[in-house]
Amino acid sequence: MVHKLPCLQAYAVVKGSLEFLSVGYETAKTLAYFGATVILACRNLEAANKCRNVILEDRPSAKLEVIHLDLASLKSVRMFAEEYRSKKWYCKCIIFSAYTIWCFFRLSAI
Repeated sequence: MVHKLPCLQAYAVVKGSLEFLSVGYETAKTLAYFGATVILACRNLEAANKCRNVILEDRPSAKLEVIHLDLASLKSVRMFAEEYRSKKWYCKCIIFSAYTIWCFFRLSAI
């Protein structure tokens, strides 16, 4: 049924845990496999680029972009939005696969 998702052949933002074999990684890999341009929106750019490279090894034709996004920082959210908007990409779906075990209070960078 994945091949019938409306976000295929479009742009999909995947935000979440991009460790190998995680939900975020598998989601990004599957969307890319079926033709979506996947934007890996991640706090840890090193891990995101590692996942991107592994997906590209398996599927060289995959269309993957990495953009920094830390949802705990409003400044980061604004910078992500500005970069995304500057590329004039049409967003068909956004997938949040992050999870939180502990919620600690902290102030966002404004």
